[in-house]
Amino acid sequence: MKLFWLIFILLVPFGATAQEPPRSFDAAKRIIKDVYHDRLETFYCGCNYSWNQRGTGGVIDVASCGIESPGWKNREGRVEHEHIVPASRIGQGRACWAEGGREHCARTDPEFQLAYSDPHNLTPSVGSVNAARSNFMLGELPDEHPYEFGACNFKYTRGLAEPRPEIRGQIARVKFYMAAKYGVELPEEQQVMLLRWNEEYPVSDWELEKNSRILAITGYNNPFVTGQAVWRVQGVTIRGESPTPSPIAIEVIGNRNSQIYHLPHCPHYSRVGERNRVVFKNEAEAVEAGYRRAGNC
Repeated sequence: MKLFWLIFILLVPFGATAQEPPRSFDAAKRIIKDVYHDRLETFYCGCNYSWNQRGTGGVIDVASCGIESPGWKNREGRVEHEHIVPASRIGQGRACWAEGGREHCARTDPEFQLAYSDPHNLTPSVGSVNAARSNFMLGELPDEHPYEFGACNFKYTRGLAEPRPEIRGQIARVKFYMAAKYGVELPEEQQVMLLRWNEEYPVSDWELEKNSRILAITGYNNPFVTGQAVWRVQGVTIRGESPTPSPIAIEVIGNRNSQIYHLPHCPHYSRVGERNRVVFKNEAEAVEAGYRRAGNC
């Protein structure tokens, strides 16, 4: 069955405000230290850790979580910044990636810089687990598949890694966000599973707090955390809504005075006054009406 996804924007979706998002990985790391200053627990294993002075890394308290790494012992004791949606997935299909991979994209592609450095997609991780996960898809493995990191509830095989249940909802909402904001491809076969994770593991108080902190620093909001956006797949009912099969559709806001339209990630999306606001079902409808995209989108 062909699957389509549809995003319903209910209020103010992705931001942004006057805050400045990071445009480098090092800048994003320092923001993560501020966001997690009182939440010193790694993502996949729940290990305690401490930050270094610069905030670009830290030290894992290995005894706090009983982790035993099957490899990458030199990375077991250090904090690394995990991309929930891997850099390779962000760069996939971009000319810069074909020309020189991650480093080339980070130097030459402004949109990649923003996506690669987006704090919503970054989380502190044990270095050895980050290495094992690599760029593998996150999903579910058979119950009999062994855990290989001691007491850490994380298992993997070539191409697929299974996270602990407590963080699966967060993963789903980050993946929805990255797909909606940056156009990162979300394989159709993953969508039903992610929607199930989203429902089974609802937004926690910490997830809301984390989103608020990132919004305050960068101006970037994850509307899938706040409930301002809902991800739907044909044939699947989410939160009691009737499924509405549709191609990709994102609400577009136009300004009838300037004849300019704004997408959800544009800085002035939420600033168009009610008097001048025109709502379009999608970008094509705005163009057909004679509107042009805002230059800062």
